[in-house]
Order: sequence, then structure tokens, then C-alpha cells
Amino acid sequence: MFVFQRSTTHHQGMKPRLSYLRKPRPCFNDVGVLILATVVLGVVVACCAGLLSAAFSPASRHAAPVTPTGTQIKTSMGDGTFLIGADIEPGQYKTTVPPETDLACMWHRLRGTGGTRAEKIETGFERPGADAFVTIQPGDKAFDSLDCGTWTKVG
Repeated sequence: MFVFQRSTTHHQGMKPRLSYLRKPRPCFNDVGVLILATVVLGVVVACCAGLLSAAFSPASRHAAPVTPTGTQIKTSMGDGTFLIGADIEPGQYKTTVPPETDLACMWHRLRGTGGTRAEKIETGFERPGADAFVTIQPGDKAFDSLDCGTWTKVG
């Protein structure tokens, strides 16, 4: 874009003349700013999504880590994430949720241990003082329990 500017100096009876000056161009036009903002927003959303999925994965919200494999298979378990066939056996388990717990018992049968919703086969909740039952299938990958007390195999 060109800007017309009238010269302010007069030379020995000459008329003022018009000079053509080029208007300075901005570093970014509107499209460039929009593209940059979209990229920055995408990076922020991707980072937040990764942090949130890690924060809400079953394994990360427990003090008890995933039970190490190679130990003897248990027929009872407490809070934590347990691998089926390595840590615990498939079958039916029962627990009585501790009445002194302020929160509901929550458990998950899992097809994987990556912490995604797609890996949850079944989820259960039970109030404090109530009995809870779960049947862990041989095809399940893991079982996750929080604030449920001690699960004991009954069948």
C-alpha cells in the first residue's frame, strides 16, 4: 500500500510535490497471528490432557503401587492395582467397606493398565459399611480398588 505525502520544502519557486512512501508492513498479518494462536492453544491442550489423564489414572491415585509380578498369587487384597494371573486369581471376591471411611469404595475391572477409560470393563461403587462383590474374569488384565477394605476370594 502506498501513502501520498506532500513535501514541505519549497525550492526557489517550485511548487510542492507529492512523494510516494511505502507504508511499513507488520511482522504478522491476521492469518499468521491466528495460526500461531492455534498452534500454541493445541500445545497447551495436549499438555493438559496428558497431565489430566495421568492424574486420574487408577495407578497414580494410590499410595500402593502395582503389586510386583513373580510373587505368590494372593486370594485377598487391599487398595491398589493387581494383575490377574500374576498377583491375584480370577474369581468372585467380597469385601465389607470400612464404616469409618468418609468416601465410597470404588473398584474397576480393567483390560489394561494404561489408565484410559477404554480400559475399564466394569466400575463399582459401594457406600461405607456395605458389602461389595465383584467377579474377576480370566480375561481381565487387572483389578483396581480404592477405599474398599480387604477383598477376600469367596468363589
